[in-house]
Amino acid sequence: MTKGLHVPSEIGKLRKVCLHRPGDELLNLPPDELERLLFDDVPFLEVAQQEHDTFAQILRDQGVEVLYLENLVAEVFDQVPGARAEFTDQYIAEAGIRGQHMPQIVREKLDSIEDNLEFVKKTMAGMTKAEIDMPLTASTTLDSLVNSESESDLIIDPMPNLYFTRDPFAVVGEGVNLNRMYSVTRNRETLYGKYIFKYHPDYKDVSLYFRRDCQFHTEGGDVLNINEKTLAVGISQRTQPPRSTSWPRTSSGTPTPRSSASWPSTSPSRAPSCTSTRSSPRSTSISSRSTPPSWAPCASTS
Repeated sequence: MTKGLHVPSEIGKLRKVCLHRPGDELLNLPPDELERLLFDDVPFLEVAQQEHDTFAQILRDQGVEVLYLENLVAEVFDQVPGARAEFTDQYIAEAGIRGQHMPQIVREKLDSIEDNLEFVKKTMAGMTKAEIDMPLTASTTLDSLVNSESESDLIIDPMPNLYFTRDPFAVVGEGVNLNRMYSVTRNRETLYGKYIFKYHPDYKDVSLYFRRDCQFHTEGGDVLNINEKTLAVGISQRTQPPRSTSWPRTSSGTPTPRSSASWPSTSPSRAPSCTSTRSSPRSTSISSRSTPPSWAPCASTS
C-alpha cells in the first residue's frame, strides 16, 4: 500500500478510495428527529450494507484499493499510545452531552469497549438512554442525569451521514482540506480525519490546507480537482470564501496562501487557477493516476 495522498485530478484511473460502511448509526435515527440529523427517512440497515458492499466490490474488481474510515482510525489507536484517550476527551467535549454526571458515565461506557474498531464504530453510532446503566442511588433518576428538557432518547447523536466521506475532508493534490462543516450535526465527523492526518503512519505527514477549526465553512462536495493546475470550488451555503486573503504563517514561519478559490487571488503565479462551480463527489479519493502536481495548495490556514 502506497503512503501519502495524490489526487491532482478527478478524471483518470482511481487507485485508492476511502469509504465508510453504513453501521449502527442508522439504527439510532429517531423518526421524529430526522430533519435535525439531515435525513429524510430511516434506511433499512441490512439493505444499505448490501448495496454498499456491492459498490465496494465493483471498485475492487476494477483494481481500486478500498480503505475504510473506521479501520484507519482504529489503526491509529492500535499503533499510537495515548491517541485513543486524546480522541475520547475531544469526542466527549464535542458530543453535546447534557447533565453533570453523564459525561463521566459515557466515558466509562466507551472505555469498557476494549477493541479499538468496535470503539470507533460506537462513537459513530451515538448513544441512547437505554444503553446507560443507572447509578445505584435511589435519589438519582436518568432524567436528572441527562438534565435535558428534550424528550429525545439520544444522549449522543449518531453520525448517519458519515458514508459521504468526501464532505468532511477532501484530498487536493498531495494534501487535504480538513473542513469545518456548515452543519453542527455533521461537524463532528471531521474529528476522525483529524486523527488520521495527525497520527496514521501513512498519512500523518500530508499538508492540511484547511483545518476543522477554521473561521469559515468548507465542504468537500464543493471542491473539484480539475487538473494539476486548476481547482474548482463552489461557493454555497456550505462553503464560504475566507474573510481574508492575507498570508498567514505556519508554525515553521513559512508563509502559505490562505485562499485563491472563487475570489481574487493573492497567491503566487505557480499556484493553480480556481473557478467557482458546484460538484458533488461523495467519497474521498486518496490516489489517482496523473502527472504529479507542481503547484502550491489553493487554500491553507495555519
